[in-house]
Amino acid sequence: MWLKNYSLKRSVYRELFESDPINVQYDTDREFTSDERGCGGIREAEIQCYNEFWYFASWINKLYEKLQEPIRLQELRDPLLRGSAAMDGPAFGRRYDIYYNRRKIGYLEVCASLIPRYERDGSVHVEIDLSHIPPRVLPFEDVYGFLSVVASLVVSVEKQSPRFANTTEYQDALLQIDRAMLGAVWQITEETSEIGRSLEITFSGRPDHYRELAHVQDQGRGDPKT
Repeated sequence: MWLKNYSLKRSVYRELFESDPINVQYDTDREFTSDERGCGGIREAEIQCYNEFWYFASWINKLYEKLQEPIRLQELRDPLLRGSAAMDGPAFGRRYDIYYNRRKIGYLEVCASLIPRYERDGSVHVEIDLSHIPPRVLPFEDVYGFLSVVASLVVSVEKQSPRFANTTEYQDALLQIDRAMLGAVWQITEETSEIGRSLEITFSGRPDHYRELAHVQDQGRGDPKT
């Protein structure tokens, strides 16, 4: 069992492994208003990306509910990013707490690409941070599966990676996932038997798959987003 050599508070263990998933609260119709567009230096690309990703958490949660697996995304109303996208000043996008059953294990943020590609090809920047608990207390397949699902939505399986020739954005993302998870293992030392305290990863690419899913949902609603 993956927890054999690790200790968790009993309350944390119960929230992770002896509880049901949280009841997610949705506010998918939330969009930037005309008043918000003129304040705080919000870029038009950030507004467009925010409005476009109204269906992101809903789709992921429906998938995990169908699979009867414990991961859920709870969207936060505050669009002011806290991660790497905000290092050079205020940045705005969709923000989510990541839950494993009833325990918050990290956060996810999605916004328009940090370099001005959103206006040209609609590329986005996604950051995932699993640091509220040591991620290695969770089953490997759950963490890897979640990262892979997110990557499949937010990067292209056809567009070439800007970093590697003959490699798609999605193939590049999978390489990044492998590196991040290997890094979590690498943090362990025989001398201390400590486990990696966090796992951080970013993806940048064109969210072709997500856009297809959102378009289908828009048509079913009869209320396409603009």
